[in-house]
Formats: sequence, C-alpha cells, structure tokens
Amino acid sequence: MPAPKSPSPIGYTKARQALRRYGNPARAQVYGWYFKDPGQDRFLGVSTKDMRSVARQFRDLAMPDVRKLMLSRVHEERSLAHAILRWKFEKGSEAERGKDLQFLERFEESERQKYLKGTV
Repeated sequence: MPAPKSPSPIGYTKARQALRRYGNPARAQVYGWYFKDPGQDRFLGVSTKDMRSVARQFRDLAMPDVRKLMLSRVHEERSLAHAILRWKFEKGSEAERGKDLQFLERFEESERQKYLKGTV
C-alpha cells in the first residue's frame, strides 16, 4: 500500500494568510470607494507591489487552490489568482501554457453556465 501523500507545503489557506499580512484597512476603504459599487466584494487594501510579492511566493500553488482564490468575494484574492496564473503562463513551458489555457477555458465556461442558469 502506498504511503499517504503529505500535505502540500503551500496551499490556499497559507496564500490567504500571506495576503492578509499586507492588508491595510485605510487603503481598503479607498479601494471600496474607487470601485463605486463593489457589490458583495470585500477589500483587504493590499498594494500591487505586495500582491506580486505574494504571487511569486505562491507561484507553485495547485490549480484547484488557484480556482478557490478566483471564486473568492475578496478582491485581492481574485487578483492574487490572476497574478499567479500570469506568472505561470509567462514562465512556464509550452505544455504548461496549454494546461493553463485549458484551465481558464473550463473555468470561464463553468462560470458562464452558472450565470445563464441564474445561480451566480
């Protein structure tokens, strides 16, 4: 019987925690004002520079964890997911780029179907 897999040293929860360390409540309030109608979005107030730093740190985050970030109501978590995907696409091999594009296409289609069914 094979040994159970050990948990990944990086993951969704750790990425969220790292992002929150850079949060700035005053900046979060400005972001909320800037977006005018943020709906149910929440803001942490993380700068772009800090977001890129966290993205570099979590560039090997598994795609299911990236997807969780993409579905978040927290603006910076979605931005982190996109920064990670951008990094993976720019630095990855041709095969990895293909996988990244397939991932995005599947995500987009699933979200479109939810919208059309009115479940979003």
